[in-house]
Order: sequence, then structure tokens, then C-alpha cells
Amino acid sequence: MMDVLVVDDELMTQRIFTQRLRKEVASGKVNLHFAESSEAAISLLNLHHDRDFVILSDINMPGMGGMELLKRIRMEGSKHKVFMISAYSNVEIAQKTLALGADGYFTKPLVFDSLRATLEL
Repeated sequence: MMDVLVVDDELMTQRIFTQRLRKEVASGKVNLHFAESSEAAISLLNLHHDRDFVILSDINMPGMGGMELLKRIRMEGSKHKVFMISAYSNVEIAQKTLALGADGYFTKPLVFDSLRATLEL
């Protein structure tokens, strides 16, 4: 089972992921977790420190943004895979996230077939 943590301050995101990945959740391929902020994501990761997560994080959020979350995760040396998500298709930002250690970059609206292929679901 793959633990997927979605970090996004938009509440609609949780509903979208739950709906679009319902088959993967029902079949036991995916266990979805949600955090509405980077701070909440760090708390959840610390709580479940024995698990490796696939993290899908929005870049622009109030407080600690997704880029800072990515830096903190990489500084800890964890094995989590981290994919950044942005509403803006910006090559410079995408390159910066990859330079900081992101495993990939998606733009909104998220194409779930592409996400499934990347995560091998």
C-alpha cells in the first residue's frame, strides 16, 4: 500500500483527490492522508515517522509554503518522494523545485492519469 500525503490549503483538494482516486483507495493500493498546511504535514510525518510517504504539496500556501516544506523534508534526509503542485506553469519554478530535490512537478488542474502513471498506480 502506498501512503500518499496531499498538502494543500484549499479544502476542495481533499474532495477531488478522494473522488478521483477512489478505486485505488478501495482496492487498497493507496492510503490517502491530507494536511491543510506545511506545519500540519510535518506533524503528520513526525507522527508516522516509520512510513515512507509520497507527498504531493502545493507550492503557494499561507505560512510555510511548499518550497520550505520540501527543503525541510530534504534536510531531514527522509526517503519520502515529494512532488510539487502549482497553479502556475512556470519553468523557472519547476526547475527550482527539482534543484531543491523534488521528484517531480505538476500543474493545476491536476491530470490524474498523469499522476497515476508517475506514481505507477
